[in-house]
Amino acid sequence: MKNIILVLVLFVGSIFSTKACDVCGCALGSMSLGVLPESNSHFIGMRYTYASFNAQINYNSMYVEDVYSNDTYNRAELFGRYHFTQRFSATAILPYILNNMAGNTQEVTVNGVGDPTLLASYQVLTAKENILWKQNLILSIGASLPVGENEFRDGEELVNRNFQPGKGTFSTVFNLNYLLKKNKIGVNTEMSYMINSRNKDDYLFGDQFNTSLNFFYLLQKEKYALMPMLGVYAEHAQEHLDGKYRVINSGGNAFFGSVGFQFYLNKFILNGNILIPVKQNYNTDNLTSIESYLRFTLGLRYNIGTKE
Repeated sequence: MKNIILVLVLFVGSIFSTKACDVCGCALGSMSLGVLPESNSHFIGMRYTYASFNAQINYNSMYVEDVYSNDTYNRAELFGRYHFTQRFSATAILPYILNNMAGNTQEVTVNGVGDPTLLASYQVLTAKENILWKQNLILSIGASLPVGENEFRDGEELVNRNFQPGKGTFSTVFNLNYLLKKNKIGVNTEMSYMINSRNKDDYLFGDQFNTSLNFFYLLQKEKYALMPMLGVYAEHAQEHLDGKYRVINSGGNAFFGSVGFQFYLNKFILNGNILIPVKQNYNTDNLTSIESYLRFTLGLRYNIGTKE
């Protein structure tokens, strides 16, 4: 009798888990402005970012099948920056989201316009031609606006909050971008912090922080320039709250190695970046594991002009 009850309990648990393989507590955000040596220019551009995760629930039971999900996050963005003065500028980012969850118990695809971001920036330090070391320091503050769809459903079940194109709430964004350059070599560091508010369903996404450090070397030719980059990237996200309750399998931190480039041709700038996982620790329960794989970004900018 006890064995029968155990099997029934595990069976019921497996039914619920078929709608819970969207355990991945990670989301693909975009708060980065990247390496901006051309700091006084107006530009428009687009970029594509890809990330993937594997999530597993391992029951270690002969009665219940383990659950897995291979999740991919695709984000295409239109963005632009305009300088009102040499020091004051505004940046706008409009994303389009296409995410796919492919598991042994559930397969879901969501797509749509994401939450746009507006940033106001002030250039604290500006590069000068008559000094040996050139510095740029840009401080930005802005907001992510609740425009994207955030109630996609798989049948009767709401799709994982992280998987939705939008969050359904305002978020405040802070960004610091610092560049130090001497002749052809330099270093760029960037830090971003996003503070989220509760949406109409009383759901709170955990605050997010990310930082990067990139060393670069500028290969200047007559008609073009190439700037290879090598660095590191780290991110941290707090756990989510549903009402006053912690959301399991959400939040965590990860550390990546970074390899990238920027290619300059006339007014066009082509840039690419690959993030290679080095260490990761996502918040999970005893049955669940989440692993992040390689990520990459590819973008193209067009410099409209420079503020004199």
